Amino acid sequence: MANPKQSTIADVQSSADSRQLPINKVGIKDIRHPFKVLDKSGGVRHTIATFNMYVGLPHNFMECGACLSAPHGRIGTTWPGC
Repeated sequence: MANPKQSTIADVQSSADSRQLPINKVGIKDIRHPFKVLDKSGGVRHTIATFNMYVGLPHNFMECGACLSAPHGRIGTTWPGC
């Protein structure tokens, strides 16, 4: 039987974070992706690259919706509009 005087616990994960803390490093390890390498004769060799990808996120990252797009499959190194 539940106690009628018992209070509920606040859901802090859904509340806004006003601390404005940047995240120094977040990413993915051991990514495997097809990769093309030019050889000395000018030909192309196909292989699989394994790499790690990390970024630092500014405190206002969620305000930068344009940052999430990578046109033509290219990965940028700047945060446009931030």
